[in-house]
Amino acid sequence: MKTEEEEFEEIVLSLPQEQQAEIRKQAESGVPGAAEYALAWALLYQQNWCGKTAPFDTWLRRAMRKGHTEAMCDHAALLGSLYRHVSWYRKAAALGSGRGAQKVLIHYNCLNHSAQVLRHLRRYLRQGIQPEAFEWFTDTLQLSAEERERELGIAVLCELGKAGHADACYDLGRLFYFGELRCLHVEKSLALALRWWKRGADLGHAGCCFELGLMYEHGEGTRRNRKRAFRCYEKSAELGNLQGLTNLGYAYYWGIGCKKDVQRCVSLFEQAGAKGDTKVAAYNLASRYY
Repeated sequence: MKTEEEEFEEIVLSLPQEQQAEIRKQAESGVPGAAEYALAWALLYQQNWCGKTAPFDTWLRRAMRKGHTEAMCDHAALLGSLYRHVSWYRKAAALGSGRGAQKVLIHYNCLNHSAQVLRHLRRYLRQGIQPEAFEWFTDTLQLSAEERERELGIAVLCELGKAGHADACYDLGRLFYFGELRCLHVEKSLALALRWWKRGADLGHAGCCFELGLMYEHGEGTRRNRKRAFRCYEKSAELGNLQGLTNLGYAYYWGIGCKKDVQRCVSLFEQAGAKGDTKVAAYNLASRYY
């Protein structure tokens, strides 16, 4: 009787060279179950989805036994009902799968269990699952027509912001500055907008740096501080934000938080034009020269 390793090798050798190379690559990756997972999908593609799923199921289950989280999630998805097979997503999430964690949150949201959604979200963030894994779920809540889901969307954004997700900090700043974000609505609060944009800026978010610069320049939610505004524009420009680059040019032209330097201003406007902000850059350059 053949061992599992011998059976694996025999099947791999029967596949096209390109698929063999991918499976060998996965085997060398050191990820438990990765080779078996790659073999399962190679077999299914080879059979052209003709209903012969027994070999696929066999190798997918072998990958699952070795703790391969994508195999667990695929198995759950292929079984159909999220309600009946959420246990596989839970197992995958417990092993660090962002896909599995998001599916668990979707499960509890479908059951209208907002408290469970937040409890599991906090657990997964503490566990080390990256906040980016929940972006699709967060976007869905923000666009919901249901008040409960919109309220949950705000709470989820706050949890992601606290966990260090810079994009969530940026969105929260916009939410509290304008009082709305997509379908979400809150009472305007410049203090909270400033707080979230500060957090995002500390995390290196270019948009947060730019918005923070505007608040410092115009004294919104805080005392006017042109030197801080200049530093925020400078950092935003360094991080690749075109608006930050343009405002940094204005800062040098008018001496906002720095010494006036028209040559530096023109150089920054030219950089903005070269990076794609052509119309604004052309207008700014023309207004400086004529």
